[in-house]
Amino acid sequence: MKKTLAALTSSTLLAACGGGSSPPAEQAAAPLAVYAGNWQTPCQDKALETMTITSKADGSLEIADKIEHFETADCSGTPFATQSPTVTSTVSYGSTAEVQVQLNPAGTTNATRIDKITISSPAYTSVFTGKDLTYSVELGEPAWCITHPDKPRSCAADAGQEPASTQTGGLYLQGDKLYLLLPDAAVYTTNFVLTRK
Repeated sequence: MKKTLAALTSSTLLAACGGGSSPPAEQAAAPLAVYAGNWQTPCQDKALETMTITSKADGSLEIADKIEHFETADCSGTPFATQSPTVTSTVSYGSTAEVQVQLNPAGTTNATRIDKITISSPAYTSVFTGKDLTYSVELGEPAWCITHPDKPRSCAADAGQEPASTQTGGLYLQGDKLYLLLPDAAVYTTNFVLTRK
């Protein structure tokens, strides 16, 4: 959804998967359950993205996305608009594997144990809410704006209908940081990072 889409994994996965007489379906479902919770991206382009990740009975994850738009570069104060996609995304578990991972663009590549996943999103639009928001066209692009008497108005772009999508990737958990990794040839690189709220 919007500019990002989920990430996750930890050493607790082996304990979650192993032992006992759990049927295969439960064993496959166990790894993703550790990622349930509320996660947030850093402030970027005057916006904060929050993902609520819920563990489902079939072992997959459901992601509900919310993007808050601010007038300040550091996302301080009250958001003037909240963007909510009309659908949720689904994360399905593939396998747990040790692969080459580069967490930072300028960092080293290391062998890291991750969860391989598939993220699926139906086609969707976004609903924008906020006090005094009006629909407008800014520089040829649809947007939702608020008007100020003493400064330029503030706007959040509306991309309209977004197509359905399916993306394979990896999830890695490091402390309170959650990484969505995407494959780039033989290496998995960071697409985005979330912090647990």
